[in-house]
Amino acid sequence: MKNVKNKIVWEHNTILLKIVYKKFVNPEKRQYLCNRYPENNLFALRRLIPIEDLKRSPVKVVAFFYLQKFSKFHKKRCDMDNNTATLIRQLAARYETVEFLAADPSSFMHQVTGDTNRETTAFVASALSYGARKQFFPKIQRIIDWAGGDVDLWVRSGRFVDDIPDDDGCYYRLYTNRTMRAFLVALQRLLVDYGSLRGFAEAVLAAESMKQGAKSMEREVESMEQEADGCRDAFVVIGGLCRFFADNGSVGVVPKNTTSACKRVCMFLRWMVRDASPVDLGLWADIIDRRTLVMPMDTHVVSEAFRLGLLSSKGASMTSARRLTARMSDIFPDDPLKGDFALFGLGVDEQAR
Repeated sequence: MKNVKNKIVWEHNTILLKIVYKKFVNPEKRQYLCNRYPENNLFALRRLIPIEDLKRSPVKVVAFFYLQKFSKFHKKRCDMDNNTATLIRQLAARYETVEFLAADPSSFMHQVTGDTNRETTAFVASALSYGARKQFFPKIQRIIDWAGGDVDLWVRSGRFVDDIPDDDGCYYRLYTNRTMRAFLVALQRLLVDYGSLRGFAEAVLAAESMKQGAKSMEREVESMEQEADGCRDAFVVIGGLCRFFADNGSVGVVPKNTTSACKRVCMFLRWMVRDASPVDLGLWADIIDRRTLVMPMDTHVVSEAFRLGLLSSKGASMTSARRLTARMSDIFPDDPLKGDFALFGLGVDEQAR
């Protein structure tokens, strides 16, 4: 009777195994399951799982199946990952140099003086940074020239209305003059209301800290140290910027939400947060943890990440951006966006050949 019962349970869980495996057939998902539950990691599953465990632990079934069927594949993948990690470290060291600035939009914020002015110049430059550099560089330089080098004052005072007409003429590619004016009007409101872009970031982070604090009180406060430290998550600021511009009538320049990859906003935050860099300014290093930055999904970055096996597709979304950031965190745990230089620089060089 016992044997019959075990046979039924085994047959039941063989079906369960097939269903669960089919659901998680993507290698990245299988890897995630094994890493997400340390007690179910590959080393802990070298012994056969008892039949009775199969019924209650589909995650173990998947992990065990992965161990049995994909151990050789996993070893090759690990070897490939080690080789890729070494390559990316070498490329990051090669490209994160002063020479990188000459052909990069980050160079514009180095042309001006004053922290607040550098922030505003960087934000405007990042907003226009798409397409061919030979096309958008002159558009950014034109704004700096109109502003006489003080882009912050030019926006804050509203002088931009004298330089950019309120019509449907083309300013740059998809941006009409009216689109640019609406963007600058919203940016002017942000600067006046919050004092600076940094002031806005601080306000958004403070609001998120209060929200998290209220939730922690409901859960009997998890950690006093965590509470005192406050929120330093870059993703919170990305979402805050998207909401602010959407709520203030600017459409098309800053994404309306974080469903898209928000490449230009992520790039701006990299410039503001990463310190000890010849390229990035690090003005906000004290308010945002650079480990929370999100990879800017430039075309070159996406293509090289896909070619190196760091991404499973060439789609650019916030999900894929955070997935790639996680891969970079494995290589640069304290500074994942250092990998941006490696992938972007490699992509530009490949295109130039």
